[in-house]
Amino acid sequence: MTKSAPTVSLEFIRQRRAVYHGLCTVLTEAEAAAALVVWTAHFSAPDSAFSGLNSFVRDVSSSFDKVELQRELLHAISRALVSRQEDLRPAPVMDGQLDETARISPPVAQAVNPSLADRDAEGRIETPEFQTFCMLLSTLLQLTDHQHAEFGTQLRQYIQEVINDLPWSEAQQEQLVNFINAGSTVQTRVYRDGQLKALFGHLKVWMEEKLERKPSAAIIERAMTEVGRMDVGHQYSPKLFF
Repeated sequence: MTKSAPTVSLEFIRQRRAVYHGLCTVLTEAEAAAALVVWTAHFSAPDSAFSGLNSFVRDVSSSFDKVELQRELLHAISRALVSRQEDLRPAPVMDGQLDETARISPPVAQAVNPSLADRDAEGRIETPEFQTFCMLLSTLLQLTDHQHAEFGTQLRQYIQEVINDLPWSEAQQEQLVNFINAGSTVQTRVYRDGQLKALFGHLKVWMEEKLERKPSAAIIERAMTEVGRMDVGHQYSPKLFF
């Protein structure tokens, strides 16, 4: 007699998918799948998914030698748990069953996956969002320099202050500060939905205060137009940041 697969609730499957999505921001897919097995075994009770999450993240960070990324991992999983289901990558199969959430929304899942690029041997990744962000920021800085060199210098200083004040991980802050200082950077961390957009929100307010609304709006519009014509702009529209 064939043993039937265990029945699980759709909410548990959604939570499991969210945890896997968060794990993948720090771990490889293989590592995330291994950690997910532990989570599935111990968090199948109808308790809140946040119950015991700190302990789980601490154990995972220690097991995979990612202690310095413990806070980033906790934030990533917490964010994923309150995100829309269609924004999460499908989790691996469980007990011979297909992931129900993968069946519910495969088109969206396929569209999201490319933005979560795999790491290379040195841990580098390239996400379309970050590539467009860097190009848009670089263009804005160049246009601001042409408007007034002093404003360009002040803007760079302001952006670094904002980055240091935002609740990002050190790695997320560092790769962006490197870009501002050197004009290039190596991406090793992804950003949660809205993080980079929030930075542009601060930047827009600062520009309006320094250059007034119409001149600053003209610079932003020109930057978005220029980047929108580039390959990176076709992959991730600069308009999504404003």
